[in-house]
Formats: sequence, C-alpha cells, structure tokens
Amino acid sequence: MAQAEPAVQKDQAGGQRDGHIGAVASAAELVALVHGGLQLRARHPTLVHMASSRSHLVVTVTLTVVSPQTALPLPVDHTGSARQARAKLQLVDLAGSECAGASGVTGLALRETSFINWSLAALADVLGALSERRGHVPYRNSKLTHLLQDTIGGDAKLLVILCVSPGQKHVAETLQGLGFGARARQAERGLAGKRPSCAQVRKSCVGSASR
Repeated sequence: MAQAEPAVQKDQAGGQRDGHIGAVASAAELVALVHGGLQLRARHPTLVHMASSRSHLVVTVTLTVVSPQTALPLPVDHTGSARQARAKLQLVDLAGSECAGASGVTGLALRETSFINWSLAALADVLGALSERRGHVPYRNSKLTHLLQDTIGGDAKLLVILCVSPGQKHVAETLQGLGFGARARQAERGLAGKRPSCAQVRKSCVGSASR
C-alpha cells in the first residue's frame, strides 16, 4: 500500500521543511549530501527505460550571508545590528512522463505513473498561467508545484533541460516534452531585485572567516 505524502511545510523564512535537511560547510559535504539524496530515488524498469525514475528529486541549497552594516548593501534587520542576504538554488530532476501503453507497467507501477503524469500536468498548468499572466497561479494544485513555488515564480531565474528521444516510436513523448519546455520558456516572472555583486559577497565571506 502506498504511503501518504507528507504535507508541504515551511519555516519562518519561507523555506520548505520537508525531506532530508543538513547543514554543510564545504562543497564536498554538499556533494555528499546530494549523493545521499540520489540513493533515495525510486526506480522501476519499464519497456521504455530499464531504470525509469519513479520519483522527483529536489535538492534545495540555501546560502545565507550575514555581515556588518558597513560591508554589504543589504537590508538592516529589525534590531539594526546585522544585515543578511539569502539566496536559494533548487536543482530539480523530474520523473519522466511515460505513456502507460508504451511503458507496459501494471499494478502499483501504473498507479505511480498516473501520479507522476498528474504532477507534471499540474506543473505545466502553472507554467501556462505564468506565461498567460493570469491573475491566479494554481501552485497548490500539486505538492510538486507548491514545493517549487519559489523556483518558478517571483523573481527566480528558471532553466529547463529536456531529455527527449529522436526515435520515431517516441515522437508523442518528445512532442509533449518540447511543449512543456515551450511553456517554461514563455513563463513571465518579475524583475530580479538588486543583489550584491559576487566580489562583494566573496569579500564579506572572507572577512567573516578571518574574524
């Protein structure tokens, strides 16, 4: 029996608190944490792919820089004693959308396929709403879109990489994937706010480490 999905919860800063959370102090620790997340992916062989992914993978990297008032042009907090810059990077590997007839899956795997396709359809609806500048964007229609709201909305920068097949027998899935990419490209997001330069952030980090 499939387990119930956990509700998407957020912390006080607006970040999601689902899944595995860990603090890292180096690039090597980050790579190790991501590698651990890869091991949790669900895979199932189908007629389309021998190691078909049956789960979405979302890796969220949050970087917070705290500096004195004189170091970076960042907003002062309510105490007036420090400033913070918070940046978020989400790496998302979506499970593939497969036609049930072509994949040959049955039973629980067929049910998983329907859930995956439904969540991808919800994501396509969100991208369509953004591209058409609708007044309401249905982020809460799926746990996936709710989780990725900060990534695909607001002033976020979105980059989509599609994996498609040149084979004639997979033309339907290829066209579906390209259509998804076209909606993602047309999605309208707000203008990015002013950010401190890379040199300023690097100088602040070096200064904090030396102290």
